[in-house]
Formats: sequence, C-alpha cells, structure tokens
Amino acid sequence: MQQKTYPILPFIVTVLIAAVLLSGCWNSPQPQDADTVAVFEGGKITRQEMKKTVADLQKAFEKNSEAIEQLREKETYRKLVEGLVLDKMINRKITSMKMDNRKNIKHAMKHISEELNISELSNSHRQKIKVTDEEVRERYERDRTAFGQDTLAQATDQVRSLIQTEKEARYFQDYLENLRKNAVIARYDELLQVPEPLEADLRMHYEQNRNTYSGKSFETARDDVAKAVRTKNTALWFQEKQNRTLMTIHGKPFTVGEFYEEFEELPQDERERYGDFASKKKLLNTMIDRLLLVEDSYDQMLSTETKNERDHIREDILIQILHQEEVDDQIKVSEEEMQAFFKKNSEVFVQPPQVRVNYIRIGAGQTDAEKKQAEKKVKDAYKKLNPGPFRKAEPFDKIAKEYSEDLETAQKGGALDGWISEKTEIIEEIASHGFHENVLGLGEQDISLPFLFYNSYYIVQVRERQESAHMTFEQARATIKQEITARKHDELTLKMEKDLLDQANLIIFDETIDSILEEGA
Repeated sequence: MQQKTYPILPFIVTVLIAAVLLSGCWNSPQPQDADTVAVFEGGKITRQEMKKTVADLQKAFEKNSEAIEQLREKETYRKLVEGLVLDKMINRKITSMKMDNRKNIKHAMKHISEELNISELSNSHRQKIKVTDEEVRERYERDRTAFGQDTLAQATDQVRSLIQTEKEARYFQDYLENLRKNAVIARYDELLQVPEPLEADLRMHYEQNRNTYSGKSFETARDDVAKAVRTKNTALWFQEKQNRTLMTIHGKPFTVGEFYEEFEELPQDERERYGDFASKKKLLNTMIDRLLLVEDSYDQMLSTETKNERDHIREDILIQILHQEEVDDQIKVSEEEMQAFFKKNSEVFVQPPQVRVNYIRIGAGQTDAEKKQAEKKVKDAYKKLNPGPFRKAEPFDKIAKEYSEDLETAQKGGALDGWISEKTEIIEEIASHGFHENVLGLGEQDISLPFLFYNSYYIVQVRERQESAHMTFEQARATIKQEITARKHDELTLKMEKDLLDQANLIIFDETIDSILEEGA
C-alpha cells in the first residue's frame, strides 16, 4: 500500500491560507483600466472573471449566511484574487513540466492516495444517486419511533441524509463489484504462500540469538522466535521471486516484487496483520481494487461527455500530480524526529479498543415481501438469543448455524476471523464504517441489537475484547509518522503556494475592487 498522502486543499481553503502568508503585503497603485482587478507576471484578473468567481461562490454558499457576508468584504476579494492567480501559476508550472500526457498521468495516478481516487469517484457519481420524496416518506413511516416526536416535515432532512448515505455505500460496493466482474484478471496467489519455518529452524535461530531473548527458555520465547524467523523467511522468499508475475489486469503484469514493495511500506502493525497467506491474499484483493479504480478514473477522464467537464477532471488530476511531486514526494521523516515526537507527546498515544466477533447475517431482500420476511427472521433469531427475564438464552453458535445466511461463518458458529477496530485505510474504512460503530461499544459476550448494514441485517456477539491502552513507541510509530508527515505536508504546501505567488509579482488594484463592491451594494 502507498504511504498515505494528503489531497491538495480545496480552492477556498487554499485561498485563505495563502492570504495569511501574504496579508499586509499588497501593493495597490492605480489600475491600468476600469476592467483590471489585478496584474501578475504574464497575465491579469479582470472584473468579469472576479464577478463570476464571486457569483459561483455565492451559489455554493447560498445557505451559509456567514460565508455570504464575507463575500461582501474587501479582504475576501483580495484573497480570491490570490487564489485565481495561484491557480494560473499552478497550471503554468504543469505546462512547463510537460506533465500533460497519458503516460505521465497514468503513472502518477498510481502514486496518488486511495482517498483521492475514491473522493473523486464519489464526487463524480454523487449526482447519479437520488433520494425521492416517496423513499423519504416510506422510511419515515417504517422507522417512525426512531424520530421521536418529529413530524415528517421536521425529520425529512435527517431521513434523506440517512438514505443518501446508505445508497452511497451500496453504490460504491456495487461499483467496485462491477469493476471486478468486468476486469480480465489472472492471479497466481501461490506465490504469496511463504512456507512455515521448521522446528529446527526455530531452534537454530534461538541458539544463534539467545542474548536477544533475555534469558528466556526456547519454549517461553517460542512465539517471538517464530515471528522473527517468519519475517526473515518472508523477505528472502519475496526477494527470490521478485520478478515473477503475481497477477495481470487486462493483460498488464504486476510482479511479486511490486507487491512486496507495497507490503514493506505498511506500518509494522499492519505488516503483522497481513502476515499469513490468507491475509496476504486479502491485501492483494485491495491492491487490485485500487488499480481498477485508478484505471477507471483515467478512463472516465477520457470519456467525459463534454469538453469542459473533461478538462476540469484532467486539471484536477494534474494538480494532484503536481502536489504529489512538489510536496508529498519531498516529505522525509527521520527516526530521530519520531522518537522526539513520541517523548514529547507520549500521553496522547492510546491504542483504540478492538474486538473479535461472532455474527449472524440475514439478507434484507429487495421486494417488500422479502424485507418483511427478513425482518421476521432476524427478530426470531434475536428473541432466541435474548428471550427476556427468567428464560434461558440459546447459544449464539447454535443460532448462527440455524439462521445466518453467511455460509462461511455460519458453519463456524458465526465466528469472524481477525480484530475489528477503527481503520485508517480508506477502502476498508468505507467497507466497514457503520459495522464497527455498532460493535465497538460492546463488552465481552455482549450481543448487539439487530442492525441494518449494506442491505443485510446483523446480530453481533463480542467473543473477545481488548480495551484501549497507552501505546509503546513501536505501536505508535505509524501514527507518529502520519502526524509529522501531515505537519510537513502543510508547511511544504504553504511554501509551494507562497513561492508561486512570489514569482507572480502580483499587484492588486483596490480601486477596481471598491468599484465592484459598490455595484454589488
């Protein structure tokens, strides 16, 4: 996986930050003509351009009275001018770097974070996801008790937002599923199966590194020894097979070495999480999803219906690539910086709670009849698990085998492998958000109320729980690196923007701004 990067700041935020750096430094001589708001190296900002920018922002902020009020202030106009000039200087730099060709764009897109790609996809598809008044009314009637004393009119926005969120989650899952279904993929998972170390290998490593284990016997230190040997064997295995083809997508090969390079960039705790063969296959699935998203993002950019829309998407991607090269790729975080940061802030690093669960899944169906049948089934299952006072509850594993429609976990009594906690990886967060919200607050052996998630009803039992605890430096390493990276990211972003504005030799004409404001008043 890629090191997490941070998307370029939205236009208005960028404008405000850039203005802070340069506030008090404007030069405002007489304008060349009544139509010129500002001049800069090789260009100018006109009255018409300024009016259109303000009108677009007024439309975007029409329900935000505070923002609308700020759009009537001279200070805001100055900041907007800087934002417009900054955009033009960025595009000029993109042109000078000759980034605008298919090879450069597709190569660089693979190094832009998953969050950016998914964010772009969500924005481009959101207009396709509609919530009708009839859907709002039906949901309100179905779940009326959840809205207390609120009438339909009072609860409409809340209900619409709830349905929209559910539809977006389902849309993304369906969208990914269609990409997978239509992709031509060949994969050779056996290349990820690192052989388990032999007992003799473990004992040899222990004898050669006895001092490392602080006088512990082999039996006591066995788990640590096995972990060390597995790590060493994994590195050797992937080094030997680095040039072998692990998978092809639409005929394009990706090697074992490329997979291992991504694996090595994961934080230590994540590498341990993907340590076994089954977990590595899941990681490969995630990599395939990301590559499919990248390919489709680029294809959408090429096939957009109107030239204006296509140019807008292209410009967004090129700005992201420039930001990647000028900011993200320049960020380096040393071991010394991380150690110092942890020493200064150790009290804030707390491992969030995590749980292992058993669950029952019952599909909610598509038709009204199917939905009613699913609701009855989940209520029957829950009643057997929680029959009320003076009645004996049936074992969760028995009810899971009887009721759950998830065949893989049902035969294991509903047992789901792995720990559930808050995730940082964006694809997994989208996939699990809403599920872990319903289970992370449960204690051991607690059973959740039935809840709806991705068009299925779930009942979850926590079989093991680890409470939050202060982290060691190694546990906090990934978070520390991310925090220092974020701070350096902001510093480098501001520096890049300030440098570009300095190069612009910007001159803003207050007289023209005053004239526009008087017209608006």
